[in-house]
Amino acid sequence: LIILDEVLTGGASSRLHKRLVLDEELCADIGGWVASWTHPGLYELSVIARPDQPIGPALEAVDDVLKTLCESGVTERELQKARNGIEATFLREIAGTGARARGLGDAQATYGDFRAFLGQLDMLRAVDAPMVQAVARQVLRAENRSLVLVQPLPEADEPEGSDAQDDGPLDEHDHGEQARRAAADGRLRAAQDESARDGGGQMTRGDAADHGEVTA
Repeated sequence: LIILDEVLTGGASSRLHKRLVLDEELCADIGGWVASWTHPGLYELSVIARPDQPIGPALEAVDDVLKTLCESGVTERELQKARNGIEATFLREIAGTGARARGLGDAQATYGDFRAFLGQLDMLRAVDAPMVQAVARQVLRAENRSLVLVQPLPEADEPEGSDAQDDGPLDEHDHGEQARRAAADGRLRAAQDESARDGGGQMTRGDAADHGEVTA
């Protein structure tokens, strides 16, 4: 299933990205996600339509790509490209000790054996084209699908007679001034607390400045 996802969504030459984003320009982006759990999970495909395109043609194109893959399978070139991409990503991700530790821990918690993490590449290399087609026919069935459509809300109009004012974005000087004031207020509160403990009463910003507690 991981190789199937790579064939469909892995890079600009993948089947869905090439068809929907590059060739027909129906979508701004596509993506896929495989749940790597012990028990059955979801295989997710995300399709982001272009703002000037309806979602209907994009969904029809997705159906056509999936149907063709189930009927004809994947080519040896696609299979090798998917293997290379997944292997390269895996090796980059485990370059650090933290990533290796997480991978070993996930394998132990998920599969009950940390060695499963070390054997991922061997399992990947054992996958052939008929295996990918069989998984596609099993998973990419219409009766298995749940479709979620998400549309952005229209922008709310400004209420008439609103007194709200937009002063525009803060420039670098404004941010610096706000930071200095916040620091000064914090030092002032600290100075007041110390003065109260000493019985000196309330301290003003000017007093704190005189004691070196506030910087301008």
